[in-house]
Amino acid sequence: YYYASATSDLDVYSIGINEFNTFIIECELAVPDSTDCAKPHLEQIFIAVDSGQKIKESFNSKHALSRQEFLQVLVRIAAARYIKPRKRGLPPLHSDLSLAIRELVTNVIAPRVDPAALQVSNDFRSQMVYIRETDEVLSAFMETLELLYSIYSDGKHDLKDVTADSKKLGIDEWLSLCDDLELIDDEFTLREARLCFLWSRMRVADESDAAQRRAMCNLRIEDFYECLVRLATMKRVPTDVEVGAAGVADGGELVLALRRSGEYRSWCMERQQAWNTTLEQPIWQAVHHLITIMILTVEDDVLAAGAPATGKRLSRRQI
Repeated sequence: YYYASATSDLDVYSIGINEFNTFIIECELAVPDSTDCAKPHLEQIFIAVDSGQKIKESFNSKHALSRQEFLQVLVRIAAARYIKPRKRGLPPLHSDLSLAIRELVTNVIAPRVDPAALQVSNDFRSQMVYIRETDEVLSAFMETLELLYSIYSDGKHDLKDVTADSKKLGIDEWLSLCDDLELIDDEFTLREARLCFLWSRMRVADESDAAQRRAMCNLRIEDFYECLVRLATMKRVPTDVEVGAAGVADGGELVLALRRSGEYRSWCMERQQAWNTTLEQPIWQAVHHLITIMILTVEDDVLAAGAPATGKRLSRRQI
């Protein structure tokens, strides 16, 4: 899913040839001068697996690898790299395919892949989401957050898209929310917004089953809360110290002032943080300031349109 998120379209559930080539290069999977595992051989493995089924499974994108196909590719690469001769005249490194797969994943891929690809969602949840203070902040803004969720999940759907769910939040709707609330910028990128979504979903056993696929491709309200907590760890928001020094009430007011003065971009870029950056404040404080930013962004648009602000609760009309 880490490599699937690098796509330029909304299919964040499969790996296209460009993303596959990035995976090959970053993990150094090709063996130069190999008779079976040079880069052209790996590209042939991609094509063979992708086109190998006589009847394409449901929801399997053309010219892209599903999760199951990606696993097949890894097995074939392990065989090409370790079971078959690496170079002319050299014996194979392994005769056991399971050992070859272990060697590939443990000693080749894991040390080279971006650590973000190996993040564990349940660890994040236990450390950042399933704690009393975070729950209290989310509960304090629950009415507003539920309204945002219901409005954006109720977008217009392609009737042919059986994975769409008018009561849950899809990837296109999540990205629209982030864009409308001015959350995506040079510091918090579109790729990171996609990763927030992908890391917050529940997994399913059979991605080819329509009902399970629908569950996999959409966020429930609880998943949406997690997505916001993740966003607060990946996008720099003001701290209590910065809010106090500026003499404003919360992070939303500080960001609004920075935007109006034209200083917001430089403020963000000087304080960039990645998904695994150690936060300068407790997560629940970061979540609080993030939500106030979202609220005041909407209210600023409302005021610009000549309507009165309503404080900390947003109406459906405002959104």
